[in-house]
Amino acid sequence: MGSRYSARELQSFALAVASLAASSACNVFDDKLEARLDENMDAGDIGPGDAGGDASPPSTDAGDDAAMTPPAAFMLADTCSTTIPEVQSSETSMTIAVAGLVSSVAESGECSVSPDVLSKADGFFQVKARAGQRWHFHLDPAPNENLAVFTSASCDLRECVAAADVCGVNESEHFTFVAEHAGDYVVVLDGIDPNGGQLHLLAISPECGDGKKVHGEVCDDGNQQKGDGCDAACRVELNGAAVEEVEPNDDTYLANVITSDLSAPVAINGKIGGNACQPDNFLIRVPTAGELAIKVRGGAGGACSNAPLMDLALTSADQFELRDNVVIGHQPSSNGGCPELTETVGPGTYYVRLSRLAAAAQFEYQIQLSLTTPVAEP
Repeated sequence: MGSRYSARELQSFALAVASLAASSACNVFDDKLEARLDENMDAGDIGPGDAGGDASPPSTDAGDDAAMTPPAAFMLADTCSTTIPEVQSSETSMTIAVAGLVSSVAESGECSVSPDVLSKADGFFQVKARAGQRWHFHLDPAPNENLAVFTSASCDLRECVAAADVCGVNESEHFTFVAEHAGDYVVVLDGIDPNGGQLHLLAISPECGDGKKVHGEVCDDGNQQKGDGCDAACRVELNGAAVEEVEPNDDTYLANVITSDLSAPVAINGKIGGNACQPDNFLIRVPTAGELAIKVRGGAGGACSNAPLMDLALTSADQFELRDNVVIGHQPSSNGGCPELTETVGPGTYYVRLSRLAAAAQFEYQIQLSLTTPVAEP
């Protein structure tokens, strides 16, 4: 009996398997998610299936093994419009078909996406969001791809809200955004090779405070109270003069919260590099104006010999206003050294971000924070 699948369907199925085996996971990739990547997603779980096609699986002959059915691939729109397909929140990763996509995005507004990525093919879908609702996306590339994902409030991509173009070739991108207002948000996947393998995307809207920790949350203790180790935004709180970072802390929405008022120095011990391309982020609250010193040292405060190229940045922003972040200062390191910076700051919330600038072996570091306040005149 002849095959009930076309050559293109069989080829897509083979590419999906190859892509899954070759894709690299970033540091927020939990064990359960890795086990789910090869699961099928029902069309009802992700919104519309084929654009203009039948979303039902191929018919099967009596006696055929249902396990042989290829996973249904979600079809991106090749141009942005009011009718692009919608994706719904799911804890299961889905396969993304890329054949036929072209490059239609030339700019990303206020969001930073590299020109090389923008020059490649792209595709679109949309999500519905309530005001203040959080969405998290984890995108695994096909072999030899360097992808970006960004979100806009409309098809006018100059209204870009947030973007992830941090990792390199064969590395996963993921990011979180919080809707500023209720409505439909356009999500763009860019840097795609339409002749390459299929992509894999996890799109999830975690509900902080429901007691269920999912991808896109650092913790969830069943409430939205701060001061109990897991704050009102489901971020880990680190208390004490010497603390250990907790992954994931890859963007401001997942930042580890330093609870100290900086009246005494604080040391944060962590790791960067290796297989993880994402930066480490820490939220600090400065109670009064002063001079904030941030120094990166080797593990346990030791020397910075053999340190990778890193970038240290201090960012000021209202909580969850990622688009409005303003970099106050940043200091890249030279080979074999560690960055440090000193800035005069006013009272408020700040983010400290440490990023690797090139692939390197894992490096143990210590970030040392201290605040010097003016001495009042008698």
